[in-house]
Amino acid sequence: NYHHFHSPAKWKISERRHITGELMSVRPEFIIWIPNLLLLNERVVYLGQYKHGLMTQTMIGATNVGSIDVYFDKTLKTNQKLDDYTFRIWKEKFESTQETSFDKGEAFGEFKLGSCIVLVFEAPSTFQFVRHSGDKIRVGEKL
Repeated sequence: NYHHFHSPAKWKISERRHITGELMSVRPEFIIWIPNLLLLNERVVYLGQYKHGLMTQTMIGATNVGSIDVYFDKTLKTNQKLDDYTFRIWKEKFESTQETSFDKGEAFGEFKLGSCIVLVFEAPSTFQFVRHSGDKIRVGEKL
């Protein structure tokens, strides 16, 4: 019910990859029903480093959610379907003059409706999640 997304940690982004694709629903039942759905949909991947190593944050487009707005990245243009048979990948390094460092919880962007985000990160062997699948998190809630 909250379509904005925030920085998952204090990190510095070095690269963006934008993969065009489909805009199918990302509801859990569709993800189970359609193999590789998250790989078929349009997505924007930011790669960088945080205190434990690699951090990536991937915003995935969905039905009626082709528009992904990342506040600091004014060159990103999503929902630009080329044709039914073309997937394109744009891989860009960010200029050092651009502000690409974020603090944990800092506003990062928004979906024009709602979708999902996949985080991939290196973690120490002692890492444990403090939230579980299905937990609700409220805006402004401290974790």
